[in-house]
Amino acid sequence: MIKVAITGNIAAGKSTVEKILREQGYSVLNTDDVGHDLLDGKSDVFKSFPFYIDVAKEVLRAFKGYEILDKSGHICRNKLGKLVFSDKTLLRRLESVIHPLVRLKIYEFFEEHKDETVVFVSVPQLYEAEMQYMFDKVLLVFSEDKYRYKRLLKRDGYTEEYASARINAQMSQVDKLLLCDDCIENDGTIGELKVRIAYLLNEYKHYKPKRVRKP
Repeated sequence: MIKVAITGNIAAGKSTVEKILREQGYSVLNTDDVGHDLLDGKSDVFKSFPFYIDVAKEVLRAFKGYEILDKSGHICRNKLGKLVFSDKTLLRRLESVIHPLVRLKIYEFFEEHKDETVVFVSVPQLYEAEMQYMFDKVLLVFSEDKYRYKRLLKRDGYTEEYASARINAQMSQVDKLLLCDDCIENDGTIGELKVRIAYLLNEYKHYKPKRVRKP
């Protein structure tokens, strides 16, 4: 089984790549969704581990004194996001709670799909969290900053200030280009993107890992 990490900065088009891969029958795990489920207190995140961790409780403890709850008393991801993406120290604090469990979910996903030829895991914070060593290949989805900025304003309804904060909170795309194994540019049409994905899929099907990544 070839394990491929999909990464890329915010609004680069990772979700579009994931959708195309799923439509072609490939298994894809989205770690953002895993993080959201953990924050929402869902008890079925892990299927093969006989324990339940109250992540919301851990986050509330880590962010004691900060206003991150909604009117119903649940963690408001929007409030939490605005808080952590304006302060890297707070972002690291949140990641210290979430990332170990995300790693565990990735290992569970690998085990569930061990008989498949190629599997994909979308990890936006791959390099920041040093998770690249869990994979055989790293695929970077790249889009110029000006296009990503426009998508955040139009698609997600972000303010200019919040869009800039989200972009600046991440490692630069240029640095990731120097580290990744493969790159897909997503500044063209869906048709062009599908052609690029098809080429890489053919490469992955015939790929044999040659180096041992750091555990």
